[in-house]
Amino acid sequence: MGSLLFGGELGARLAGRHRVSVWSEVTERLRALVFRSREERELQEELAFHLEMEVERNARDGLSPEEARRRALLAFGGTERTKEEVRDARGTRLIEELGRDLRHALRQLRRNPGFAAVAVLTLGLGIGASTAVFSVVDAALLRPLPFRDPERLVAVWSSAGADDEGVSAVRWAYQEWAESRSFASVGAYMLTYLTVSGGSEPMLTEALAISASLLPTLGVRPVLGRGFVPEDDRPGGPPRVMLDYGFWRRVFGGDPAIVGRTIQVGGAPHEVVGVLPAGFTFPPAVRVEKGWLAWPTGVYVNVGTIGGLRDERKFLVIGRLAPGVTPAAAAAELSGRVAAQVERGLVSPGESAHVESLRERIVAPLRPELLAFLAAVGVVLLVACVNIAALLLARLSTREHELTVRAALGAGRGRIVRQILTESLVLAAGGGVVGALFAWAGLNVLLAAAPAELPRIHEAGVDAPMLAFALAVSLATGLLFGLAPALRVSRADLRGTLASSRGLASERATRRTHGVLVAVEVGLAVTLLAGAGLLLRSFRELVRVDLGFEARRLLTLDLMLPPDRYPARLDAARFLDEARRRLGALPDVQGVGAIDRLPLGRSSSRTNLRILGRPEPRPGEAPEALNATVAPGYFEAIRIPVLEGRDFEARDRADAPGVVVISRALAERWWPDGGAVGARVRTFGREWEVAGVVGDVHHFGPATPAEPMIYFPFAQDVTTRRRMTLVLRTGGESEALIGPARAAIHALDPQLAVSNVRGFGSLRSEKTAANRFSAVLVGAFATLTLLLAAVGVYGVTAFAVARRTREIGVRMALGASGGRVFLTVLRQSATMLGIGAAAGLLAAIPLMRLIRGLLFGVGPGDPLTFAVVLAVLAAAALLATWVPARRAARLDPVAALRAE
Repeated sequence: MGSLLFGGELGARLAGRHRVSVWSEVTERLRALVFRSREERELQEELAFHLEMEVERNARDGLSPEEARRRALLAFGGTERTKEEVRDARGTRLIEELGRDLRHALRQLRRNPGFAAVAVLTLGLGIGASTAVFSVVDAALLRPLPFRDPERLVAVWSSAGADDEGVSAVRWAYQEWAESRSFASVGAYMLTYLTVSGGSEPMLTEALAISASLLPTLGVRPVLGRGFVPEDDRPGGPPRVMLDYGFWRRVFGGDPAIVGRTIQVGGAPHEVVGVLPAGFTFPPAVRVEKGWLAWPTGVYVNVGTIGGLRDERKFLVIGRLAPGVTPAAAAAELSGRVAAQVERGLVSPGESAHVESLRERIVAPLRPELLAFLAAVGVVLLVACVNIAALLLARLSTREHELTVRAALGAGRGRIVRQILTESLVLAAGGGVVGALFAWAGLNVLLAAAPAELPRIHEAGVDAPMLAFALAVSLATGLLFGLAPALRVSRADLRGTLASSRGLASERATRRTHGVLVAVEVGLAVTLLAGAGLLLRSFRELVRVDLGFEARRLLTLDLMLPPDRYPARLDAARFLDEARRRLGALPDVQGVGAIDRLPLGRSSSRTNLRILGRPEPRPGEAPEALNATVAPGYFEAIRIPVLEGRDFEARDRADAPGVVVISRALAERWWPDGGAVGARVRTFGREWEVAGVVGDVHHFGPATPAEPMIYFPFAQDVTTRRRMTLVLRTGGESEALIGPARAAIHALDPQLAVSNVRGFGSLRSEKTAANRFSAVLVGAFATLTLLLAAVGVYGVTAFAVARRTREIGVRMALGASGGRVFLTVLRQSATMLGIGAAAGLLAAIPLMRLIRGLLFGVGPGDPLTFAVVLAVLAAAALLATWVPARRAARLDPVAALRAE
């Protein structure tokens, strides 16, 4: 009826006849939202105009002014209703209602600043922790590798057979792979160490010898100069070098004229042809059998300088799959090529080829650990949500009058539920803002504490994915913890509540709901505390492992003996003897030795042995051992005991009969009845006599068992070892001798590169860094969860005591003592806690099997750990319940009844 009285746009809208384009409709709605006050003013003016016209029309019919206005208003049906119809026609009513809900929510929180602060801080902790961990997971697991078309990059390698001299037969592989139709391109690289001169002093740095095709395969171009060209791959090719960006900035000051200069690399002049881009890291850190292998490369040299791609040393290969080819298809083709090589006798039987996605090879070993962190922080966030839900339910009981009055005034159930959810989302938004700040701070702490070798973890940062995750988590948590009070309201008869003066729910239902929430909190806390306890016990067992030598007061320094100044083994041996003499003369030095592959380092080598005088072993059953080359004094300096026979001596010269020393594990394995000393073995093409047996060493770190080892004297080594590590036993703090030790070496040879001068304790710390990081991180999450659970128990108990003030007053008025009331409150809390703890234990025992791979020296069902967890939880819960229970016991019954 009212719409028939209006003309123009307003009447057309109300009649539903206004036809506009979609773009015009969107534009009108945006204008109505942005210029809301102007639109409302124009609407009011148009309504007033039409009302006055109707009044004038009635007056012309002979009605009095009062009657004319009355009939006009009746014809309109009420201006406010008309306004609502126009707003509905605009399509902005819902948005306007949401705006009103938002303003109402902000007013409610402003009236309860304590509640708002606790809720926002609790959510901020949960959201911040989860966002920081997600940023790490995103960088390490979710992001593609920083190369062109990274999904087509694969790692290619062979499981090579080994002859009885211990030399791997893999020289054929690269050419076969490069000719494969499965690859668009193939690149090769080899890890090595090289000395570099050109900075303040010579330095020993990690290096890669790479083929000219490696960078094009990865899709990487230097930022200065160029990469290698095919002629650089030829044996004896021109010596050239590319510099890592950070190395170029650190050593050469970022000099843009570096391209074309000649620098000394590995004792030979190399032309600098390029500088790689900032952020380029290759090879990425990967998990190997005995831990993580990270290679912070400083320089890249062309393979022609080390003999080309058919050098006897093994190259690692990266391939770019041809379009449409899968890793499985590539592996199948290579397997056929390997079989043909085996048939022609070109490679050893048992040779096999493997192709795996490069990204999967890098991230797969890391995935269980990071997902465990994400699950742990998810528990923290869930406990925070349960806490807020309990607080909102408690607060809902204080708003019964407000909500029932609103229902009586016509607010529908959906409208009230929407208002409650809006308040929850406002809290979540505040928690998200605070959480973003916590995430930024927490991420910095995470990156500082994380082991450097964890791949790509330091790419994490405050970026768009991190902020998007924080926003998504904030919205999800707002809906999650707002669901419980919203469901409570949706099921309540609000108008009947007003009429009967009853609450939204019975006291029993309220206590039951709170009890369920507390049980959930406690169960989650038990699960996370159990995981943290197992990881902490595992780390404790790890650091208690006897490595087989004494790491305290031990100083190490790495040397690289260049072939131009030390061309023969005798020259290198003379230098080591003089270096040991000079270092031994330093104050507080108690012993000096040297080894080519230091325990806990990143290098190892294996060899097969043949025990002379015994039958030829069948294939695969020959004795195998780790091998190392040492200088006299090494076992004494590092405190590895000589159990039988003798140590190496000065008489073990190059022209003397070959002797070796073996470890106890090797002796017990192949000479279980004794007689190892004096036995003869063959390896590396010659015969050796076992001169002694020494104690076992955990070469790869405390987490791996001690393996059989065989030691060769430096003077009799079959090759001239260029890289050696000197080991100094000191009487005091080993770091105090870093400067004097470096000076002693440079006094002997000023051009010699000395690197990694440090106390041996740092090596052990690096080997347990990942375990320590896991234990500390999950322990921090568990502590936070325990704190939140304790706060939740306190809040629920305090609320229950407050709601039962009248009941407690009556009981005490009837003779109940304060002690009995105290025990009653404790007993009721203990029931909730017991149910939650039992549920948590039932869930934790099978879940702990998922982290079995992260444990050492302790099982996933360790009873001691679970007992300690329950004791800690019980103590925290008792402390949280004590205060409200004591308050209940001290109630004055008269004051309580009067207040009611």
